[in-house]
Amino acid sequence: MLLALYRYNTCRYRRKIHLRSEQSLSERYQLSENIRTTRQLIPVLFLHLASNVEISAQTLSTYYGLLDQSSKECLYAFGGVFNAAVYFLIQLSVIK
Repeated sequence: MLLALYRYNTCRYRRKIHLRSEQSLSERYQLSENIRTTRQLIPVLFLHLASNVEISAQTLSTYYGLLDQSSKECLYAFGGVFNAAVYFLIQLSVIK
């Protein structure tokens, strides 16, 4: 949905930029801010999705007992490193 919103606003902005007399400066600014905000949120959304998928895999494997103890420990270690990297990338994308 966020990708569709980004595409819609971008197309609308490109179409309206040629018809400057039809759109006020504040409307063009608001549309460009919507595009910029959407562009910033898309990576954050996908990174949170990746983190949630990894946490769900840990939870399901623990709940259903799919892994032995050593595999669980490896999965938890991987999950900790993966989530730390994902949250770092989220912070990096917000700072940018």
